[in-house]
Amino acid sequence: MIKFQHGPIVLTENWSDSVPWTNKKFKKIDMTNLKMREINFKGWYCPIDKFIFMINWDGSINSGICANVIHTTSQEPWWDLSKLNIDINIHKPGGGDYCKRKKGDCVCDADIYMPKAINRDVYNWMLENNPIPLSQNQESLLPIATDEDNIIAIAGSSKAVEFESETHFHIGKRCNFNCSYCSPIWVHDNYSPDMSMQHFKHALDLVEPYTYKSKKLFITGGEPTLNPKLFNMIKYAKEDLNYKIYVSTNGTASLTKITNLLKYGINLQISMHIEFTKKILIRKIATLMRDVVHMEKYHDQIQIKVMSLPGTEFAQYIDSILPEWIDIHHYPIYELDQGGAFSNIQVQPFTEIKEQKNVRIN
Repeated sequence: MIKFQHGPIVLTENWSDSVPWTNKKFKKIDMTNLKMREINFKGWYCPIDKFIFMINWDGSINSGICANVIHTTSQEPWWDLSKLNIDINIHKPGGGDYCKRKKGDCVCDADIYMPKAINRDVYNWMLENNPIPLSQNQESLLPIATDEDNIIAIAGSSKAVEFESETHFHIGKRCNFNCSYCSPIWVHDNYSPDMSMQHFKHALDLVEPYTYKSKKLFITGGEPTLNPKLFNMIKYAKEDLNYKIYVSTNGTASLTKITNLLKYGINLQISMHIEFTKKILIRKIATLMRDVVHMEKYHDQIQIKVMSLPGTEFAQYIDSILPEWIDIHHYPIYELDQGGAFSNIQVQPFTEIKEQKNVRIN
């Protein structure tokens, strides 16, 4: 039996009860189930532009990973600006507070967890009645959303204490993996130059006036641990700008480097990709877990993201080898989950993609 996986707290409306407000309940739903519903969020009230910035290597800065609001572009990049001109106090229909995505998709966990609702009235009601934050025991008592429930709002994470600023920073494209679901044009390659310390500081200084006292920085890539300036970047963001820092990594860095990041108080989000994370790498991560298992202070700093449906051969092997205390989240890549053994997946080499896509080297 597959156990309940991680996911947001949602506000539901039962289809069979038409009485306003009395038919609404907060429930939990796992991320896989939520994504399978393919909810169209277009037109929802979602003030993501007030809370989440995405800084990209190509010079663009967006609100959210979804880019619902675009602040700078590659044609007018952030590195040529002395300041950002953003009015985060504007609340108007059709503005940044409403989802304008053509497909209405919301696929990244950072964007999905952002509180949102079908309209502003429901959003305000949700904030006034929201039970979050919840203890682990309180969360376990919440009912699970069923097909009879119409999801009308995303309340966020059960552990959220307050709205926090999130800055997601793609510090470069260079990666030692070549996952088919990451675009070789926009997300990764194995030859682009590393971001400089000067550019890293400048980008964070641009968004600093629009962040809140409580703020998080997610450093991603490409593979960020390949950048030789990574620790200097982390030191600046943590000590000078007071960010709580998360590094998204594929786990291929040395155990020494990973352990040093943990000792410095950095949170690691280790993504296990069904195409590239072979058993030898999973065993290496398991070795890391065994080394820190007796040091509980590090437990909350490690999150494993399994890019597969729970119950697949890939997911089951990870579950069997990692300790029970580890925080495992599933973010399925559906087209890859239809296949068989993860060891049999064929991967296209970087050179072939580079030739086919005619990727420009920056």
